[in-house]
Amino acid sequence: SLSFCFSGLPVPRGSPIVRNAIGNTATCNIQGFMQVAGYLGFSLYDCMLSIYFVLSIVYSVKKDTVRTKIEPLFHAVAILYPLGTAIFLLATEHFNNTGFV
Repeated sequence: SLSFCFSGLPVPRGSPIVRNAIGNTATCNIQGFMQVAGYLGFSLYDCMLSIYFVLSIVYSVKKDTVRTKIEPLFHAVAILYPLGTAIFLLATEHFNNTGFV
């Protein structure tokens, strides 16, 4: 993830637990938001891909059925849940030096 390349740089300046922090609250929030949304999205898409292969290979579900009925649900879950979680954590101020995320 790109947010790990920056490591502690986006953390607010003067933070006691991170050396070389040059960021502010906004940069820390952006990094936390991207990490949460990115990791949840990646994990869910990986899970959906596994389910797709099980449906295709084990249960012989037709491609048209997957494309029209199952795939939209996969995309909705893998996009809306990570974004909703990240927005909730941002709105409830669970990023920054709270030690939570």
